[in-house]
Amino acid sequence: MGFANIILHLWAWIFMLWSVANISIAVSSVEIPDPSCSGPQGTEFITVFMQNHFPSYGGKDFRLFITGYTPGTFVTISVNKAGVRFNVRANLGETTWIQIPEFVEMAGSNIFDHTVIVQADHEIAILALNYKTYTADTTVVYPVEKLGTEYYVVTPLGNPDGLDKQFAVVAWKYPTIVEVYLKGAVTFQGETYRPGTKLVISLGAYQAVQLQSRDNLSGTRIVSQNPVAVYSGHICVAKHTKCDYVSEQLLPVSGWGTTFIVPPLSFQPKFDLVYVAASQHTRIDYQSGRLSARRNLVAGQVVTFEIEMSKPLYISASAGIQVAFFCTGGSKGKIVYDPFFLMIPDVSGYCQTYNIHGQDLFENYAVIVAKTAETADVTIDAEPLRITQWRPIPGTAYSWTTYKLRSGFSNHTIENPSSPFGVLSVGIKDKAGYGSTAIGGISGAAPTVQPPYLPSTSCSGPHGTEFITVFMQNHLSRYGNTDFKLFITGYISGTFVTMSVNKADFSVNITANPEQTVSVMIPAFVELAGSNTFDHTVIVRADHEISILALNYKRYTADTTVVYPVEKLGTEYYVVTPLGNPDGLDKQFAVVAWKYPTIVEVYLKGAVTFQGETYRPGTKLVIPLGAYQAVQLQSHDDLSGTRIVSQNPVAVYSGHVCVAKHTKCDYVSEQLLPVSGWGTTFIVPPLSFQPKFDLVYVAASQYTHIDYQSGRVRATKDLVAGQVVTFEIKFPNPLYISASAGIQVIFFCTGGSKGKIVFDPFLLMIPDVSGYCQTYNIHGQDQYENYAIITAETSESGGIIIDKEPLGNIAWRPIPGTLFSWAEYNLGKEFKRETMEHPTTPFGLLSIGIASRSGYSDAILQCGPLQGRNSL
Repeated sequence: MGFANIILHLWAWIFMLWSVANISIAVSSVEIPDPSCSGPQGTEFITVFMQNHFPSYGGKDFRLFITGYTPGTFVTISVNKAGVRFNVRANLGETTWIQIPEFVEMAGSNIFDHTVIVQADHEIAILALNYKTYTADTTVVYPVEKLGTEYYVVTPLGNPDGLDKQFAVVAWKYPTIVEVYLKGAVTFQGETYRPGTKLVISLGAYQAVQLQSRDNLSGTRIVSQNPVAVYSGHICVAKHTKCDYVSEQLLPVSGWGTTFIVPPLSFQPKFDLVYVAASQHTRIDYQSGRLSARRNLVAGQVVTFEIEMSKPLYISASAGIQVAFFCTGGSKGKIVYDPFFLMIPDVSGYCQTYNIHGQDLFENYAVIVAKTAETADVTIDAEPLRITQWRPIPGTAYSWTTYKLRSGFSNHTIENPSSPFGVLSVGIKDKAGYGSTAIGGISGAAPTVQPPYLPSTSCSGPHGTEFITVFMQNHLSRYGNTDFKLFITGYISGTFVTMSVNKADFSVNITANPEQTVSVMIPAFVELAGSNTFDHTVIVRADHEISILALNYKRYTADTTVVYPVEKLGTEYYVVTPLGNPDGLDKQFAVVAWKYPTIVEVYLKGAVTFQGETYRPGTKLVIPLGAYQAVQLQSHDDLSGTRIVSQNPVAVYSGHVCVAKHTKCDYVSEQLLPVSGWGTTFIVPPLSFQPKFDLVYVAASQYTHIDYQSGRVRATKDLVAGQVVTFEIKFPNPLYISASAGIQVIFFCTGGSKGKIVFDPFLLMIPDVSGYCQTYNIHGQDQYENYAIITAETSESGGIIIDKEPLGNIAWRPIPGTLFSWAEYNLGKEFKRETMEHPTTPFGLLSIGIASRSGYSDAILQCGPLQGRNSL
């Protein structure tokens, strides 16, 4: 699956509680219990990340997506026996993601300690992502109160490709004995256990065991002394298309149901598979299309049904059963989509209200099952469904339909005011596919989701309570007087902020208040010099959220960068070092460890000399960093495309000691976002005062297709992992880019002239359109001509105000291929803080300043909450 699939289909899961009325099926003599539509909310969870493809394959991205239901819910995420801990706040109607370190991935059949533990002071819900390039899946994580002591495994079967089926058992806080009654051969701790044998495993508190086999493991029974979590799937399964990792957390036997409806995929040209598992002697009555039949199952038996486009499957059982749907992959027109795996909900779990999210770059569908007599009452976003064909489900009082959602990211509420119904969320695109049960939500109180790469109803700025940063080498170390500053903006009155330098006698305390920005001078000795490791990193801590802008200044050579809080750090980055004239000055980047020591692997694209040894392009440089240590690496070569992978989260800064293109040289630097924080949709406005051209760098972390438009010219490019491509951008033509996977976009002003001002280069990160906000704080710098470069929906541009006043008469220019326009707003020549905002619609803002022999820029992301959303 492509990266867009993995990140985007996360948003198809919404977890809320609802109470609904009784449901009955015409042919069923089994009484269906009063449904509670209880979602997977809780206050404590345990989870693992099973092996995805081969351990060495692809870039890893493991995440937990946490949805809150009470304002200010405090959540702690930790890794057992690893010294890793994150604290986040989950608020009502918000979803926050946390990156989990790569070392948690399990490999092979063994016992593992690095389970992930989540604890909260109020109820939350969790979705887990296990991603590698083109192979990934998500699963709901159930709270510990839904765990049990008896499970039956289902491992989907594909082509005999030699890749392993697998499952994992995870102990909670109580040590437990786990008995595994194997249906396939497993080799564990040097001994082979044949099918039919019992494997007994002792697990300590928060330990896990993963078992793999070439054999089919379906029907394997797991019995434990104390409650455990069980995950089941395949490291990469293929049937009709390419292989894909699949995984689902299973419900214990005590949580199974008796009545299931499985609608087919209307676009599947072949067939998909449905697995039904029994835990005891069970009679099932089933109907597939017009075929009605009965089967008797015994404990541990798993039967398979083929399900085709015109034949929904209805199952009624005399005892609880487990039903799993395996999409085998297929094609629809030119789209060839890959497999996915999902658990089918019992009819008793149907709800009256669901939230469903169409994903960007996918054909998105809601597969709906409703009582035939009530289908007309199903609405989407309070409107009747557009013309859609309801098909009866033979043998029941229900019908089903496949309802196509609009293209691109979209948020929808599907509901019936009086009758519960079922919804599955499905999407397909080339080399990708997603599917999930849409879990019901409270009517009128659907959580607001925050997809990281797409236009969104929320704005996640660089606010936080802890930061680490460095000041990279600016020009030659001995050149000029240094002026290093941090600009601190507060959002709560009386915020207490401490700035210190690691392993140095420097500490400053300030108080930050709303509507105020405080500048703090940082001592000159923190400047990094050459290729080496350094201890003097800068640490900032606050008791409430703040945001930080860093200034690295020497006379005629300076730049600013936003400093991101530690919760936005990651473990995989790609460097971009701008190219200018061959002046012999160095490109450079720096990697900064947080409070956890880490091993950093640097896959070099240019030659680097480090600690007396020269590392050529294409080699891997491995660097251990202690807590709060940094390494700076410099080269005459272009370092763009260099990949950085770390055990624990790090900060990465990239730039040039002094780069020249059209004018004199200038120091440039930006803090980079990790691959996990990249986006897919970007607009880059040109500078109206640039007489020549500037450059835009686009970096990819995997195979990525990009569509772009510059003025009236439209084209496409295909990029591979580590590739960095360059675009020239010149007034009046803005650049619009849409990508099939996350990309990093960086703007390099090459220097130029405006009247008597000859301004030097600067560098800035371009924000994804999904990161646009409704409120910004912008800082003009003293002795500069300061500009705000604004990107807004054309129809909403007149609503932007600055310090509560209209912008006045400025020239808005349309951006071809989008619904946006852009404009430049002159902020004057003095140091001041201003607030720019729109009451209903997010927009983009860049801060630019030019002066003779200097220039600066930063992406202004110090933003307030959003109410609306935008789209291209």
